[in-house]
Formats: sequence, C-alpha cells, structure tokens
Amino acid sequence: MFPSAWGPQKPAPKPELWGFPGYLTAEQVAALKDFKAGILGEGLLGERNMVPDPDLLRFLRAREFNVRKATEMLRKDLDWRRGFEGRRLAPADYPSINKLMGSGVLYRAGFDKDGRVVLVSRLCRLFPKEVQDLSELPRYWVSYMQLLVGEMTERSCVDYTTIADLANFSPSRNFSLAFIKTLIGARASAPANLARAD
Repeated sequence: MFPSAWGPQKPAPKPELWGFPGYLTAEQVAALKDFKAGILGEGLLGERNMVPDPDLLRFLRAREFNVRKATEMLRKDLDWRRGFEGRRLAPADYPSINKLMGSGVLYRAGFDKDGRVVLVSRLCRLFPKEVQDLSELPRYWVSYMQLLVGEMTERSCVDYTTIADLANFSPSRNFSLAFIKTLIGARASAPANLARAD
C-alpha cells in the first residue's frame, strides 16, 4: 500500500502516477509541507496567493522532490512570469510565429484514453527561417501553454500528451539550432506544468 495525504491508502501507483496527489509517500508529503513553508518563509508567495498543492507538486516532481531545487525553480518561474504581468498576449505579439503555426505545425488531436489533451507537431511543416524575431517564440509559448493549462485544469488533468510526427522531416529545411535553443529556454524558464510532456 502507498500512504497518501489525500484520502485512504491506495495500491502502489503505476510509474506515471508517482508523486501525484493521492499517490504520495510519507517523504513526499513531508517535502510538500517543507516546500510550502519555505515559500511562505521566503515571501515568494503569501497565504492568499499560495499555489494549490497539485501545482506545487509539479515543481517537486520536476526536481525529484528536492525542496531546495524546487524552490529555486519556483523563484525563477515567478521572476519569468513578472515579465508578462498585466499583459494579455495576442497574435500581434508574435506575428511570424503565428503565421508559421497556422500552417499546421502544431495542432490539437482530441484526447488520449486517460482524458489528456493530445498535441501533434508535424515537424515537416516547421520552417524556422520564416521566423523574423526569435523573441516571439517565448511569447507564443506562454500564450499557447496558458490556454492549454487552463483547459487541463477544467478537465482535472495534470499533464498532456505530445506526438511528434517526423514524416517528411528534413534537418536542412525544418531545423534551426537557434530556434531549438530559444524554445528550450522558453520551456526551461516556464514552470513544470508548462514544460511537462509525456
């Protein structure tokens, strides 16, 4: 049996449920408690704007329940979000990326058997050279992922599924190291709930 902070004991979870609400070990429950206390103690967040436990667990899972590393990740996330504070991102904030994505590079494909949103990326339709300003990429990523996270929350999902379609992909046509580095930077700066894909 697996001890839980959210109800009765449950059988040992499948690997994909490790560290999720309802499937926490006593050590993970203690790490969550310490994480929250540290967040309050450092003044990163207050009681009134504390992030819900499922979202805090995303940071802890991303750092294998190392409270110090999870706290640093949260600090970076909050700093990163302040750059977008008070702004509603719109297609005008990322015109060339918006045009590129309109070609079917990334699209929704319904839901998987567990009810998670499925995203498909058709990499043969990605032409990084058409992006005029790479600083558009983090803005697009924030806008798209915030919409996705909102839907995940409504559906009580904690993650999403991504499928990469490599048919007709050409490294010379559909790849740019600068584009990939910028995307990785945007994903690494974002919180675990925006960067996690199974």
